[in-house]
Amino acid sequence: MKRIAAMALLATLALASIATWVHLELPAPTGPHSVGRLERVWTDSERSEDHTPDPSDRRQVGVIVWYPAVAGTGRPASYLPNPDEMVEALAASGEVNFLAAQGLRWVRGHASSDAEIDRSQPEYPLVLLSPGNATNVEFYGSMAEDLASNGYIVVGVNHPYQVAATRLAEEALALYQEDLSVPAKVEERYLDLRFVIDQLAQETSAGALLEGRADLDSIGVMGHSNGGLTAVELCRGEPRVDACLNIDGQAAGGAFGTSPDDEVPEQPFMFLTKEETIHEELAARFEAGGEGGYRVVIPAASHDDFADGSLFVPSIWPFARTADKVNQVTRGFVNGFFDLTLKVAPQTVLGEVSAATDVYVYVYPLVRT
Repeated sequence: MKRIAAMALLATLALASIATWVHLELPAPTGPHSVGRLERVWTDSERSEDHTPDPSDRRQVGVIVWYPAVAGTGRPASYLPNPDEMVEALAASGEVNFLAAQGLRWVRGHASSDAEIDRSQPEYPLVLLSPGNATNVEFYGSMAEDLASNGYIVVGVNHPYQVAATRLAEEALALYQEDLSVPAKVEERYLDLRFVIDQLAQETSAGALLEGRADLDSIGVMGHSNGGLTAVELCRGEPRVDACLNIDGQAAGGAFGTSPDDEVPEQPFMFLTKEETIHEELAARFEAGGEGGYRVVIPAASHDDFADGSLFVPSIWPFARTADKVNQVTRGFVNGFFDLTLKVAPQTVLGEVSAATDVYVYVYPLVRT
């Protein structure tokens, strides 16, 4: 009996090890393109950095760019840029515990650093990505890789002092600071995103970034939580943006912003959330927004399931779990929405998403005359 118990224990440990290793790999991208990745830190000479005491400090913005790449070029990218430095910084921030930060060393993605951009088409639609509060944009790698594999250039923005930890120029590190209200955080992120669009325009015209293949006449923005609220704010204030996707971001203005007076954006808008019920006033605002409004509900999701972290939870179950199913559905609707709005695919593309768990899709206006 002792031998049998020991063998059972060893088998359980082996299964747990295999399952954990399986869950430390991002889901495979669904598109035909290989994926490249590069990192940049840009300095906005027009803005001071209010999070530091030196009035001469300028606002710096870190970006990670995922893009369609030529297969076999570049080198395998680590999940975190500069993993040794970033693991220590994430643990020091207090927003990621020590063991979880160490585990990020072993996460495997599907992107290649500094790979050649795929030249099979002259331009690719551009999608900006703003992460949740205290969450690095790296933790949305599964969505970003999937979009890039389907023919998008994704520019993820690490907002300094609003994400857990990000590297600035000259090797400086910016750790999360809880010193702003949600409206102030959204405003700061909004300015970061506008600066990124301006910077991309300069880099594109100079041919320095991705050989000018980012289509600045076809721009979408998406974000999670505070990033989702920022996506809506950018749509309202930036005519260069063509579509906005808010993933589970709500404040005083519901899905539309931090103020009850925030207006519905004129551009196509999707609210992807876990909440099955909706307040009557919010429902009326969706209706008033007219065509181009979508609400997608994934009841099985938690707020954190829209980032990668839930995919990495240790488990002895090596098969698809709730987090995996939510991730599959989320990626499907993210791709479908931008195919619809930036690639002018038919609306039926939303009905073609493979649903591994229950999902409800509301297309506005619900009441048609």
